[in-house]
Amino acid sequence: MTDHNIAGEWLGHYRYDKHPTPGGGFTAFFSETGGAIHGSIVDDGGAGKATLTGTFSFPDIRFTKLYVRPTQNKSTKSEKTFTPKFQIGFGKFGIGIGKENTVTTTTTETFGNPVEYEGTMSHDGKSMSGTWKIQGPNISNSGTWSASRLKEDDVQDQIKINAVRTKEREKEETV
Repeated sequence: MTDHNIAGEWLGHYRYDKHPTPGGGFTAFFSETGGAIHGSIVDDGGAGKATLTGTFSFPDIRFTKLYVRPTQNKSTKSEKTFTPKFQIGFGKFGIGIGKENTVTTTTTETFGNPVEYEGTMSHDGKSMSGTWKIQGPNISNSGTWSASRLKEDDVQDQIKINAVRTKEREKEETV
């Protein structure tokens, strides 16, 4: 059965058009609702985790990747509240027995320039490929990307493949 749904986990690789480095790997997770997609991407090296938002209408996919990092306690808020089991008194005055609740909110912030991706899904729904580009005041770069759908039984094989790719990149960088 052909699966034209983009939702799920994908393992991919990106390459640069005009850059001496061999590129790198990534793992992406997509969710889809009515053609709108969102999710996350984790690059194997460098910048790390990113969010993604875009559109998917088989076979076409377009999304923007924004790198994120947790705030450094800039927007962390702790708030203590009291949940009484019983209370004697009226209004805000009284005696109670209960527990203290702490609510902590941590936000993330984006950094760097957005990376724009375009591509197509294969007819069998097992792979995607396309181009990416990044434009900013001090950067202009582009390249190609490809990704394959991951299934649970494929995860261990992909971990081994990623380890081999990492070793190959390290060898190429030292040469």
